[in-house]
Amino acid sequence: MAAGAARTNAQIAKALAALTNIVVRDHQP
Repeated sequence: MAAGAARTNAQIAKALAALTNIVVRDHQP
C-alpha cells in the first residue's frame, strides 16, 4: 500500500468522525 493511500485513509477516517459527531449532536433532544 502506498503512503499516500494511508494518508488518504486517515483523512477519510477523520472526516467520518467529524460527520458522525455532527449527526449525533444534531439528534440530541
